[in-house]
Amino acid sequence: MAEALGLASSVIAVVELTTKVAGASVKLVNLWKEIKNVPVELLEKAERLRDFEDFLQETESHAANSPLPQRAWNSALLQKYIARTRAVLKDLQDMVDQLYTQVTDPRKLKRKLASTKVVLRKDDLSALDSKLNLALELFKLAREQYLTYANSFINHSAMKLTILHLDH
Repeated sequence: MAEALGLASSVIAVVELTTKVAGASVKLVNLWKEIKNVPVELLEKAERLRDFEDFLQETESHAANSPLPQRAWNSALLQKYIARTRAVLKDLQDMVDQLYTQVTDPRKLKRKLASTKVVLRKDDLSALDSKLNLALELFKLAREQYLTYANSFINHSAMKLTILHLDH
């Protein structure tokens, strides 16, 4: 029962993280459409954030039906990475919301009419770049942690099968 509850809480954590990533990446891509001076690297990072979103959704669907032991989904290290990623994504979402509000502010309509797109300050771009880098790095750590546990389980299962086969 405790193992099932642990797995359920891990699945819920992944679902919450997926929702946050989905909100940030969609709004970020929409924001880029309104901005004139977005470097290509930031656009590529926004796309990688969308890939992260896809990975989380796939992980979520496999978590409920996984043959892996509960520890693969509920390890302290994996939970740490998920928690840190959640915090970074919240910061990123707040930053994107603030920039999106600035871009779509009706009081700046005259300025927007004079220039069809908005120009972001270099500091804003740098801050977004840093947050995207951190979110992507934490994603890589979480993915590596999961893959390590998955490979360990597969290797352990293969060894058991080999031993059983040799005994017969």
